Order: sequence, then C-alpha cells, then structure tokens
Amino acid sequence: MALTVVGNNCSDREGTIIVQGETMSEVMSADAKRHALQAAGARISRPGISGNGSAYPVDAEGNTSEDLMMGRGGTVAAYRVDYKVTGGL
Repeated sequence: MALTVVGNNCSDREGTIIVQGETMSEVMSADAKRHALQAAGARISRPGISGNGSAYPVDAEGNTSEDLMMGRGGTVAAYRVDYKVTGGL
C-alpha cells in the first residue's frame, strides 16, 4: 500500500491533512510529511507541519476505536496520522 492523503481539511491559513499507509513507521516518515505538505500547498501558502502527529490504526472502513488501538479486537487495515499544518508568514 502506498501513502495516500485521505483527508484535507484546510482553510487558507491552517488545517489538518490525514495521511494513510501500511505501517506506523511509514505514516510517520519524512515521505508522509512531504505528502501532507504537498496536499496542504493546494490551499495554504508556504505550509509547514505544526507539531508531531501520532499514528493510529484504522479498520477497512477507516474507523478507529479504543479496542483496535489496544489490539483487543478487529483487524487493522492501515495506519493514519493527522498532520496539523499552518501557513508561513
């Protein structure tokens, strides 16, 4: 599975880009951050990542739950990170 942007909730100054991939390390990688910045660049001038996101598991429908996060049930289909982005001055 390749990295994909599955959510882009950006205004003209800030927002959240959701990147999905096969593993936690993949969605936390520099390549994943580049994907997020590229997606944000369509709406934000000179975007940058604000803080570090945390990877979380999702099922085949893209839903997450406490049980899935704790490994107590369900099948992990992918991992996601919600990257907070802000525009440069």
